Amino acid sequence: MTEDQFGKLTGMISNLSIETDSRFDKLAQMIKGVHDEMVDGFEQVDTRFEQIGARFEQVDARFEQIDTRFDKIDVELSYVRGELHDIRRHLEILKETVAGHEGHSKEIDYAFARIAAIEKHLGMQTPVASE
Repeated sequence: MTEDQFGKLTGMISNLSIETDSRFDKLAQMIKGVHDEMVDGFEQVDTRFEQIGARFEQVDARFEQIDTRFDKIDVELSYVRGELHDIRRHLEILKETVAGHEGHSKEIDYAFARIAAIEKHLGMQTPVASE
């Protein structure tokens, strides 16, 4: 190999090395850019999950408030159901007592009908009225 050929070969290898280094630098920059975009994207997703988590906590707290209110309503309805049962029992006793008095039994029958309507509205089983 002549010195001239050796110089050309050395120049080609040097150019090839420079081109390869340049390509690796471009590839490294591209990978770093993609990496940075992914990090930003994951940070946005993480922030969004935190917001969603906070919203779920608010909804959970709201459901606890609603559960508490329903518990109070259930207690009150239990009281109303008991009172209706007592009123029905007293009316049945009163109906037996005034069985011969026509005007009173109509009023008692009307009271039974109203109680039955209230019980139906509350979803209660209406007992069969004694005849």
